[in-house]
Amino acid sequence: VMLRIKTLLSFLSLFGLAFAISPHFWWGLSAGILSFFNPNTFFDKYFPFLRDEALHLYNLLSELPSWRLLLLFSTIGYLLHALSIFLFETRLTLKERLVQTFFYCIRNAPFIKSYIKVEMDKAKVIVEEAFESTNCPRKNRTLPKIGLSREEILTESEAHAKMGDGNWRKGQVSGAVYIYNPDHKKVLEEVYSKFAETNPLHPDVFPGVRKMDAEIVSMCLNMYHGFDEECGVTTSGGTESILMAMKAYREIGYAKSIKYPEIVIATSAHSAFMKAANYFGMRVVRVKVDKNYALDFKGFEKAINSYTVVLVASAPSYPHGIIDPVGEVAKLGLKYDIGVHVDCCLGGFLIPFMEEAGYPIPMVDFRVDGVTSISCDTHKYGYGPKGCSVIMYKNAKLRKNQYFIDTDWSGGIYASPAIAGSRSGAVLACTWAAMMHVGREGYIEKTREIISVRKEVEKEVLKIPELIVYGNPTVSVLAIGSKTLNIFNISDLLTKKGWHLNVLQFPGAFHICFTAVHVGRNIPELFINDLKQCIEAAQDTNGIVNGTSSIYGTTMQIPDRSLVGEVTTTYLNSLYKI
Repeated sequence: VMLRIKTLLSFLSLFGLAFAISPHFWWGLSAGILSFFNPNTFFDKYFPFLRDEALHLYNLLSELPSWRLLLLFSTIGYLLHALSIFLFETRLTLKERLVQTFFYCIRNAPFIKSYIKVEMDKAKVIVEEAFESTNCPRKNRTLPKIGLSREEILTESEAHAKMGDGNWRKGQVSGAVYIYNPDHKKVLEEVYSKFAETNPLHPDVFPGVRKMDAEIVSMCLNMYHGFDEECGVTTSGGTESILMAMKAYREIGYAKSIKYPEIVIATSAHSAFMKAANYFGMRVVRVKVDKNYALDFKGFEKAINSYTVVLVASAPSYPHGIIDPVGEVAKLGLKYDIGVHVDCCLGGFLIPFMEEAGYPIPMVDFRVDGVTSISCDTHKYGYGPKGCSVIMYKNAKLRKNQYFIDTDWSGGIYASPAIAGSRSGAVLACTWAAMMHVGREGYIEKTREIISVRKEVEKEVLKIPELIVYGNPTVSVLAIGSKTLNIFNISDLLTKKGWHLNVLQFPGAFHICFTAVHVGRNIPELFINDLKQCIEAAQDTNGIVNGTSSIYGTTMQIPDRSLVGEVTTTYLNSLYKI
């Protein structure tokens, strides 16, 4: 409907401008058409209530001199064109802009503005206090006049390493650290030292790094059943992999003269897709999830229009660990000739091994006809160092769209496959080493162990009447909520016991992402015991929430999301306060 309105406005604006250029010709044409249809009969039959007004307007315009017709229809054409741009030719939808304007007016009312400021200041204090540096020997705000010795550097580095409670080594953290194995770490350290000076931007100088880079992509393609045409690129992480994929689809949209190409995602899809849209001038259409917290297939199809360039499915989703119906989404891609991206960043090195680990799932890889790209993180369950991921494409033609090439620079022809120019060859070498060191059988075994821990914890959580599990998770993430207790209060109490969990919103919950760090540490028993104690304590607090998680409890109730953005900005600013 909106597309038809836009088309009509565009037609009318062009007609108005054309009329302004040659009023006598177009007026004669329109008069001839009306005469052909017999205006009196036409309006009597179809629009009797407009007959008199239409004939009066017809006679009035017929008597106007040419210069007035020129001015009138030039103005009409311009206004219709401006209205078309206002309604359709902006990255934000009309609804989004109206909502922003409405809340801007509300929060700037004098009596509301002062109240908001007080509450915002309270939230900012909570955020800033969470990042106060502790147990640090000194604060370095400037370069030392004379460089520190090796012993001094190591001493101060050790002090920084000991900041925090260190509970991630005990398995009391959700995600973040995916393996803690001294032998594995030693291998990566030794490899890093051999490649510390390398840069894949110079493949002629460091041919070994280029080969390792290509082999990382090849091994991932093999895991996801890539055949002859499938190809890929390494990136700095899952976000960049998603950014590059969306950039590739944006170029397809540009080739079709789409000014703001659209991405269709579920509300559970990663925020990196929103970031891609923000960076690359695209639009995102978010579709609500179904009762199992997977994407709603029917809603997905309704969201498709002539601006859509890519459909996104998660395997699994970050919030709830649910695998979207990739096969169904791929069918939509084929039906409407639209690309389909599967986000496997989180489960990149679990998904390919689940069937062999004894946990079969529906196909989500290149065996599914219609899947055109897949993102896969090596730095999570691939057990490589942070700063590496792989984006895979169905063919080289699609991959080409993410490349940047400058043939006219005075410094020579410049080209890069992804965002970064210079990169750390050591990170690529360590990623290669991690994949070679763990091997296929190692990944299968770790997948089996991790999912076994998740299932064990899920089984015990479901026995607790105050708690619920969102959806039917199949991989490594368990999202926990409550219909009777303040779940953010429980999260804060768990934090006081040394746990670092991920807080969710819409609906309120927290999740724990199980990793190899949780295997063999009696984590299920420890977590469930602490969880039960926190539930008892939460019942005694009468719903009072104190702690960082309380910000989520507050912000979920705020309809003006720009205020939430201001608090979040404080969080980002605090990251760079010494």
